[in-house]
Amino acid sequence: MERKNEKLHVLPSVLAVLGGFFILADGIYALYAAPYIYSSTSFSTYLISGLGTRLAPFSIVLGLMIIGSGLLIYNKNKVWSTMWSSTVLVFSIMSILSGGGFIIGLLLSFVGAILGIFYSASRL
Repeated sequence: MERKNEKLHVLPSVLAVLGGFFILADGIYALYAAPYIYSSTSFSTYLISGLGTRLAPFSIVLGLMIIGSGLLIYNKNKVWSTMWSSTVLVFSIMSILSGGGFIIGLLLSFVGAILGIFYSASRL
């Protein structure tokens, strides 16, 4: 029974880290590739590419924070695991402002954080 419990404890951490990698990849894409793809004289595409380039550092920082917090979800102490899960939840909601990691990053990190909070609460 201990092994099954241990596998359940790893799942929130893995989902949060995967979501963080997608959010990080979205920031890197917005920083380097988007200005070349959307380079046009049209004002609307200029606004879209300019806004994406300005929010890219924010997305990169959020991705790194989610990856770090996601690694810390896998903690034997229940209180710390709940705290890091809550941190991932807040950062994943904040990632909506910068694209949400192609949406899949937002969903993965959000689900990982919710699972981490409820799994930690069930161990209390």
